[in-house]
Amino acid sequence: MNPGEAKFLLSAQRPNGADAEDPQFAEATQRVREDPDLRPWVQGERAWDSAIAGCLRSVPVPLGLQARILAGRRAVVAPRWWQKLQTIALAAMGILLLALWVYWIRTPQPGSVSHFQASMAKYLKSWILCNQALLLAILSMTHAVIVHATSFDSNYTNLASVLRNHVRNGEVSYAALKAAPSTLTASLGDLASVGESEFNGWDRQMQLSFLINLYNASTLKLVADHYPIPSIKKIGTLWKGPWKQPVVRIWGGLKTLDSVEHELIRARFAEPRIHFALVCAAKGCPPLRSEPYIGARLDQQLEDQGRVFLAQSAKNRADADSKTLYLSPIFNWFGSDFTTAGKTLLDYVKQYLPPSAVGEMATGTWRIRHTPYDWSLNDRSP
Repeated sequence: MNPGEAKFLLSAQRPNGADAEDPQFAEATQRVREDPDLRPWVQGERAWDSAIAGCLRSVPVPLGLQARILAGRRAVVAPRWWQKLQTIALAAMGILLLALWVYWIRTPQPGSVSHFQASMAKYLKSWILCNQALLLAILSMTHAVIVHATSFDSNYTNLASVLRNHVRNGEVSYAALKAAPSTLTASLGDLASVGESEFNGWDRQMQLSFLINLYNASTLKLVADHYPIPSIKKIGTLWKGPWKQPVVRIWGGLKTLDSVEHELIRARFAEPRIHFALVCAAKGCPPLRSEPYIGARLDQQLEDQGRVFLAQSAKNRADADSKTLYLSPIFNWFGSDFTTAGKTLLDYVKQYLPPSAVGEMATGTWRIRHTPYDWSLNDRSP
């Protein structure tokens, strides 16, 4: 074996000892021991390999990347920026190959076959290492996409901040919200980032809490964008009011508040208590909570909303003298939602009325009347 052949073989030798038993590699290694001129070359090659390996090891591999990939149970639709990034990565690889080819044809080449073999091995090795580095970078960016697509904040941190800072006793500081809308905008971005396939993989409680939060946050944004106004009904036109405006960002498109309420919530969930939670920015609505709805606590939160709403005497009250139960028009507009499973409306609301009112209704025949609905904005002084 001549020195050129030895260099060609050793350039392709794997550094982990996997080729130790191969007779050709063993012969090339023996040739290095016998030829003092080859030793500096081998030392230089190993130093170069170590430097490249050190650079690759310095790139942080995301913790738990393999586990996250293997644990993924639902399809992830890559965002558009990631699709563009893939194209850029392929283009970069093509440019790299072109640059190596140009460098090759522009570099004077001695005519010996052994020199050609050694040079080709060096260029191929450089190309492989460059592609390994590129692949590692792509894996790191893939980790960012996976985290972005699968780690939805089910505690609604941004929305919680908005409600905690701007809602008091069910009323909203729209002036402050309009002056500093960034957190509300961020919360709507969080909600809009959820894909339909991801949503469909959630349990019922998480889905419903998501849609209630989406409706309420989108209503806040709609009113803040048009503030100051005396009523939400002043938004839009006579033929296309506020609930017909395509302002709700969901699943890559836009829907109206009406569509979210009637098509996504009422049509899919036989849950009358959503009428205690959806707030249309009017004083006649149930009070807006100072916290978002959370899947794990949704049942408790809806029960509490029912009791709070039915205890608001301006909207719901029992008059023992006339044996009349005055209820919010909500119970008239959506009466069929409350009278399922053979229950009457009276049976349903008794679950949430104050105990004193329920005691008064124990005797006699009661009738139901509806209170006026206050459409003025649920605004509070700054």
